[in-house]
Formats: sequence, C-alpha cells, structure tokens
Amino acid sequence: LNIPSKVNVVNANEILNGEKILRHAATGSPAPHSDLFRYALLLKTDFIWVDLDILPLKPFDFKDEWIFGYESTSIINGAVLRIPKNSKTLQSLSAFNVNTKGIPPHIDLISISMIKFIIKSIISRSTSIEHWPWGSTCPLGLTYFLNKYNEAHYALDIEAFYPVPFENVENLLKPNFIQDNRKKKKTWAVHL
Repeated sequence: LNIPSKVNVVNANEILNGEKILRHAATGSPAPHSDLFRYALLLKTDFIWVDLDILPLKPFDFKDEWIFGYESTSIINGAVLRIPKNSKTLQSLSAFNVNTKGIPPHIDLISISMIKFIIKSIISRSTSIEHWPWGSTCPLGLTYFLNKYNEAHYALDIEAFYPVPFENVENLLKPNFIQDNRKKKKTWAVHL
C-alpha cells in the first residue's frame, strides 16, 4: 500500500535468501544482513545501492561503474555503493554469508583489537560473523578490500555523500544547512 508509482516492487529473496537474517550479536541490528544484501544486489544487477537514510540533493548521474565515498579520512562507507561485478573487492565481500566464521579480514593480526577478538572468541567459543566487531562487513570490510586490491582510489571525497560527520549531526537541524549543501558541486547526497 502507498508505494509510489515509479517504484518497482520485487521479492528480496531473488537477490538474497532472507530465510535467516544475519544480526549483529551484540546489538541485534540486521545491519550485517543489509551488507550481504547490497553485495548480492551489486553482483546480480546493475543498480546502485542507496541506504534509506541517504537524502539525495541532486540526480545520481554518475557515468562511472565505481560509486562510493569516504566518510572520514580513512574509512570508505557503503551507504551509496556501486562496484563492477568483476571487482576483486566485490568478489571477496560477496563470499561473506550467514555461515561465515573466522577472523574478520580487516583486523590487523598484531593489533590490540585482534588480541581482544581472539580472547573474546575463546571465551564465547564463537568466531562466527554475527560476533564480529561492529562494521566488519561494512564499512570496515569494504575499506579493507578496496585498499587490498588497489580499488580505493575510485572513492569520492567526503563531501560526495558524507559532508556531515556523525559528531556534527546537529548541523542537520540548522536552517538552510541542506540547501547550502545542495549548492556544493561535489555533494550529491547527505547521509543522515
């Protein structure tokens, strides 16, 4: 009901089986399932993935097959995402599934994070994907593989989709803030 006339409704199971929804164990969030879905969508279609909390400011008239951007100086976010089907990054990310186990690839083997993760995994007897640290499938996994396969250079600047850092989210409530961002040539959308 109330679906806009230009929206095509299809069964999401055609992209990724939703029989088991992957949820982040610590928070209960279905965000990891959303990540798996977006990677499957990119493999099976020519669409651009866009999170529902993206506020477009102008048409996405991109000519490039690579559409994603930095959300900070070191992290690439996947809230707006298109990667070619033959990308090594997309192939690696698409290998994640509800049964994936092991060490998240983005964790440095000699880091404090890795030591903590190993200890936590031993105690809980689980290294399954739902117990991975928040963001392991995206944006941390996305950033890791883009860097590993030298595909990160396709990323757009922060202003493209993430002109408002999380710590400055109150700026979204300022009068004319969105209108002012709309005028910026490098800003296509604002991630809310």
